[in-house]
Amino acid sequence: MSTTQCPYCDRSFDPIYLEKEHIVPRSKGGSDDEENLIEACRECNGIKSDWNVVAVIGDNSTREERIKTIRCFIEWKKNQGIKRSDHPYMQGYS
Repeated sequence: MSTTQCPYCDRSFDPIYLEKEHIVPRSKGGSDDEENLIEACRECNGIKSDWNVVAVIGDNSTREERIKTIRCFIEWKKNQGIKRSDHPYMQGYS
């Protein structure tokens, strides 16, 4: 079985457990263009929610800079004790 790593937490998953995720959320003006899409695990996607990385590092940031900043944000949230079940998106998943 092949596995794929979540770009935010580096854990390995069977690809069927990864979700398409918008680096810049659609609710914050992000597009459905390939450059703005990434496959992430459900937990990281739920923790990131609609957090807007562009509001923090600017429109001129690269895809790689955005991913690195989101990784730091998710790590910080996890260190704050945020659990999957704390997010409405994650209700029913443990």
